Amino acid sequence: MSHRLKIKSSFIKKMLSLLLALQISLPVQLLAEQGEEKWEYNPGPDPQTKAGRELVDLYAELPEYMVMSEELMDEQKFRYTFGLMLTRTSFDPNAVKILFVGQDATHIAEAAKQPGTSGFGARVQSIGNYFGVDQSIATTNAFLSTIKGQYGALNHPVIEKNDRGVEVIRMMPYVDNEFWLMANGKESEIVIKREEFWEWMIKNNPESMRLFILFGGAARDAFAEFLIARGAKVQAKLTDEKLKKLRVPETKMENAGGNNEVAVPIDKEGRDIYQLLVNEKDAKKKLDYSDPNDMKLALDTFREAGARAISMMVFTDGGLYGSGVLNAAQLGGYDLESVEINGVKTNSLKGLKLSDGTLVQENIAFTMSQHPSSLSRLTPEQASRALKESFTRLNKLKEETGWFIEPDQDSYGKKMRNRWSEGLDYEYGRADIRQGYFEFGAPEDRRVSRADASRLDKQTIVAGTREKAKFDYQTVKKAKWSQPSSPKSADDLWSVRQRSLAERYVFDRGPGNEIAKLMMNTIDRSLLFKPKADKTKIDSKGNDKSFETYGIDAFNTKTHPGTGLFGFHRGSFETSKVLILADPHGIDDWLTSRALTGARGQYLNGLMNDLGFKDDYLVLKTVPVGMDGATAEEWEYVRKNTELYREAIIKKALENKNIEMVFTDGEVAQKEMYRILSKLKINNLKVVALQRKEMDPSIDINQVKLELKKQGLQEMATVITGKAKDIPRAHLTWWSRIWEGTGGVDFVVDATDSNRGGVRAVIAPNWVAQQQVHAQERVRISIEKIIKIIQDAGLRVSGKETIQQFVARRASELLAGKTGVSISEATSNIKTLVNRNVGRIATCLSYYQKASPVTK
Repeated sequence: MSHRLKIKSSFIKKMLSLLLALQISLPVQLLAEQGEEKWEYNPGPDPQTKAGRELVDLYAELPEYMVMSEELMDEQKFRYTFGLMLTRTSFDPNAVKILFVGQDATHIAEAAKQPGTSGFGARVQSIGNYFGVDQSIATTNAFLSTIKGQYGALNHPVIEKNDRGVEVIRMMPYVDNEFWLMANGKESEIVIKREEFWEWMIKNNPESMRLFILFGGAARDAFAEFLIARGAKVQAKLTDEKLKKLRVPETKMENAGGNNEVAVPIDKEGRDIYQLLVNEKDAKKKLDYSDPNDMKLALDTFREAGARAISMMVFTDGGLYGSGVLNAAQLGGYDLESVEINGVKTNSLKGLKLSDGTLVQENIAFTMSQHPSSLSRLTPEQASRALKESFTRLNKLKEETGWFIEPDQDSYGKKMRNRWSEGLDYEYGRADIRQGYFEFGAPEDRRVSRADASRLDKQTIVAGTREKAKFDYQTVKKAKWSQPSSPKSADDLWSVRQRSLAERYVFDRGPGNEIAKLMMNTIDRSLLFKPKADKTKIDSKGNDKSFETYGIDAFNTKTHPGTGLFGFHRGSFETSKVLILADPHGIDDWLTSRALTGARGQYLNGLMNDLGFKDDYLVLKTVPVGMDGATAEEWEYVRKNTELYREAIIKKALENKNIEMVFTDGEVAQKEMYRILSKLKINNLKVVALQRKEMDPSIDINQVKLELKKQGLQEMATVITGKAKDIPRAHLTWWSRIWEGTGGVDFVVDATDSNRGGVRAVIAPNWVAQQQVHAQERVRISIEKIIKIIQDAGLRVSGKETIQQFVARRASELLAGKTGVSISEATSNIKTLVNRNVGRIATCLSYYQKASPVTK
């Protein structure tokens, strides 16, 4: 991860402007003065290194979560349209000191394409800062896909036989069998790849890694299984003796508002027992589980019914001790206080043997922490106290071994304070997520430290607000119905990046530090994003309310100052044969971080391919902000205040001696290119000026042919098709999904109401959302193994059987196990099952046909 550059004094800025104007070579040290500008970025894993290649391969082999859920569960558990989010981290060796593990990512992370963002990510950064760590943080989750609902049910009905032998109803936390095996079973590909990644993190950071911090039950149980699989001992909170007295009934999950769910017990016909019991008292009452009053009514009525409610339930009598579960940890989780490694009770990974035989040599502590979401419901004082208490068990390791996390240096090169080690209280709050975690050109508000996003639908995420915003729904619809210019491999998972060996290692790792510094530090943001004099609004507390008062019209740029600079370039500064200077067009770059990846950029790519340049071209955006709808006056202000930026980067781009010709795209781009070439005294390059028709992204074939002929390039003029072509993978980052830069459309669209410029919709196309996924062979094998485990234990696979089918199957199996059963008795029993399952006659008869000869 790179350092952050800052330029503080106006004098240095003036000197920088003068030096650039005089075309004097700038020493890097000058740009390293203190100030506000940042250039650091994350290039992604390096495929040229062994560790980098391993990580790329691991990502390419991540399982198809949605297929596993479809095969094993009665409802899809995962929100898979926006793909899998592996980690937010630096990929450099020994760059990570703390790994935070949560449950699953949010829709904000889906837009950001990295987990550990939004309000959660900001609080994670704050916790890291408590230990003196900022840029050495990594985040991941037990599930790399967002999930519907939660990790199991907090209040699941369980039947316990008390000391008098009487069965009573209890409510306990519970994770159902299918989800448990998907999340924690050693046969699950989800588990296998998650643990491979954790091992990769440990082995890639052998000298720096010092702490795993776990949030929530999913992370706790996943970590416990990780330890157990490597020879450690970890006890479930529920003992076997206690489990022997319990029976877990069959249930179904119902929505309880938002992302919450409630486990509802069902009878042998699949009906809601809560609802049935309530309707015995009030026939018209329809329970709404999102209403706390209705939830209380359901539970009170259920408990009052007692033995009668128990008699209505369905029990599999399978699993451990006939409890209906496969692992005692499904009821309450594992106890990480009980961990033993090599026979010694510990909260350090030292001495743990990894799957390849590597022995962990250093003390890597692990601990649970209260989830930032739960902390947010406390007062700041309560939250600070609760978090500090979460880390008390680290004190013993510190005292006995001298365990310590070496603090990071801050942006000014000063060592941070490890306040935990000093025994100081934690100050509850948020901390900014540094730009260095994201790819070069990422907008500032894609790594937001607030929960400012919502779902418009399963294919559309609204970023920038949790309130309602308006969009041109015809534009949204067009994006959804778009199709890529060329078919994508059916073996790929289109919601993530490419998997094939030919393409998985192909991506743009950024322009390099020198060029990144140059681009970021030749624009005065305070001047560029300054509100117009007649539209500046400052409230009584000194807060700038210009946008809230006047909207984006308060600014000359047409994207909010909080979005910052984004999408500077696309292509190589070193090997490109064509240089294109293009005015901004749309805001698709907000998602891809690369210049002109939307509709206009795809038409430009089509033109480059027609001319035989393929991906050997470099696009520079006239200014790295949005400018759709800007007036001539607004454009002039922006142009004038970014002249140094273009002069510096065009000069740098033209140092590449492979450049054969130049294209300009847009009115401002044309004028600026001629101005800069004249200033640089370059007159030996052919310049082809492309014209635009407002926001029409297509290429005017006749105009291009005419321009080419003017330059004496008649042969080139004959091959132009005017078709859009998907952006090449070599121009996109490690984080770019297959569908980004495709379809001849923009997948990011601006709001049309007062939110314009500050709120946008990110849209995934139908061909991705509706993909008929081809699961990898090992994923299919994983599913089959999980099904066999469940069925061998006498349990129901909810994704394979309804409760009615299960009841019929178990009855048939029980009958088949009897001896001396007459044909008439067996037939009578089967008919009884048919009569009990109205509407399921065909299903029951199918079970009859499959029954053993003695049953028939």
